[in-house]
Amino acid sequence: MKHRAAGRILAIFLIPPVSGLLAFTSALLFGTNAAAPVAALGMACALCALIFFILKGELFAGIPRWGIVLFTLAALFLFWISSVPPYWRDDLITHMGLPRLALIQGKWPFPPFQPAAFAPDLLLPLNLVFVAYGIDWGASYISVFYILATALFTAHWAAGEAGMRWGIAAAAAILTLGIVFRLATASYSDPVVMFFSAAGSFYWYEWLKTRGRSAAVIGGLAFSAGAAVKYNAGLLMACFLGVMLLAALRRAIWRDWAVAAFAAVGFTLLFCGPWWAAAHMADAPVAAYHSGFEGAPIRERVALCGETAWWAALGPLRLFISGSEGGHCKFDGRLNVFFLAGGLLALWCAPGRPEKRLLFSALGMFLLFAGLLISPMARYFLPLVPGLAFLTVSAASALAAEGKKTAAIALAASLLVWNAWDFAAAARRFEGWEYLAGKESREEFLRRIVPAYEVTKWANGHLPPDSRIYFAFTGNRVYYSQRNYGYDAFWDGATLMKLFTGGNGADTIKRSLREKGFTHLVLMEGVMRRFANGNNLVPLYEQFIAAPPLYAMDGGILFPLAER
Repeated sequence: MKHRAAGRILAIFLIPPVSGLLAFTSALLFGTNAAAPVAALGMACALCALIFFILKGELFAGIPRWGIVLFTLAALFLFWISSVPPYWRDDLITHMGLPRLALIQGKWPFPPFQPAAFAPDLLLPLNLVFVAYGIDWGASYISVFYILATALFTAHWAAGEAGMRWGIAAAAAILTLGIVFRLATASYSDPVVMFFSAAGSFYWYEWLKTRGRSAAVIGGLAFSAGAAVKYNAGLLMACFLGVMLLAALRRAIWRDWAVAAFAAVGFTLLFCGPWWAAAHMADAPVAAYHSGFEGAPIRERVALCGETAWWAALGPLRLFISGSEGGHCKFDGRLNVFFLAGGLLALWCAPGRPEKRLLFSALGMFLLFAGLLISPMARYFLPLVPGLAFLTVSAASALAAEGKKTAAIALAASLLVWNAWDFAAAARRFEGWEYLAGKESREEFLRRIVPAYEVTKWANGHLPPDSRIYFAFTGNRVYYSQRNYGYDAFWDGATLMKLFTGGNGADTIKRSLREKGFTHLVLMEGVMRRFANGNNLVPLYEQFIAAPPLYAMDGGILFPLAER
């Protein structure tokens, strides 16, 4: 069975991570200024290929005109809401912050205050382009392209099994997922991982059906491209390989499994090898930031959230039902319980299809191990969504074919209504409507959203270029600093909180920061004041800030750390 459209989509969207690899290599060999044009050329090639195949009609082959219209409207909406400047926390820590730091330092950084620095993410060299050319507001467009690509790819996958109408329903189930709204307004890498997980799941599902070695190789390539962006794609790949090994041993086709495993490992080394090697040579932090709780999500929730161990262990299942953005002891977003229900129904409706059982087993294994290894946030579990969407519409199609059309429609309608409700809730929480409506300028939006933004702007214009600023209590949103920086975080090992509670005097605290190369300190006075009041540190804090600040605005203050 040919899957021309799916193959075209995968080929186009493989170009960015390959470009990221080339850009990262260029940054290592020739400096970050050389990386920007390489990454820009790669993205231009991907965009040209996308336009070419859209004009040829290959990407939308088999999709009725009304489906294309709906897809286009969804794309326009997602691109519109993604046009806000970078403002979300992880945007300003990693996805934009590391490329900015790379440009400041002239080399690729592996900073000790950023634990994500050691993990491969081949989107970061692409984001460097947006930073270098002053169009950082466009970085989240990458996320939108991959959200749309995932929906379109899943539509073709489901259409091959259940017909194009059900394929469109699968695409709609992805595009209306509430977490998609947030991901469309940030430069997160999770939609990229979701896409490559969809492609890997599809091709290895085809391998289970047809035993074609080409599908095994392409699936390994897709999963490895995702693993070069985020680790959870690698976890799903490992789960698939485990399930496929059992199937291969049962069918006596272990050599075919070896081809899939060899392709997965080989492509992973190709994509991730340069990053790992560079991180090793730079002595990047690998495990130093892990506390006992950070490495074990169940223990973390027991200790920090007061949950029982068994209730914490159910976290991955609970995020399909309930979630609250930004709440550490709740869940960062939500998926949809009808995805799980549809997956189970697919097994019941098609008992004679072992590949569906194997697909669901691989997804279930990922759910289990991710619950033990990964903090339960909805976006970390997105690799499950395309496969579950496929199984859900397969179940609905099977119900319809058995004459249970009402049940089929009810399943699809329940899935989409749940998503629409959650999507609307995410829209209500969105902080960028005033900016998108033209009622607020870019500067006003950032000043309202990003802590110490005005102080950071002042520092950019007045501090010497060789300054190094320590940001404290700013929520780690340090991206807009054009000076070298570090920031206060639990993995830093010498946070301002630890210095203040360690029995040090004011001069000792400043000297400790100076010894780490910092020349200035930015902190949010209100948060720092609450911390001092709550820990009986007011006299020490008053002594610490006795000298007048260089600049203060919107609760942020800038102090020199030089000796008096």
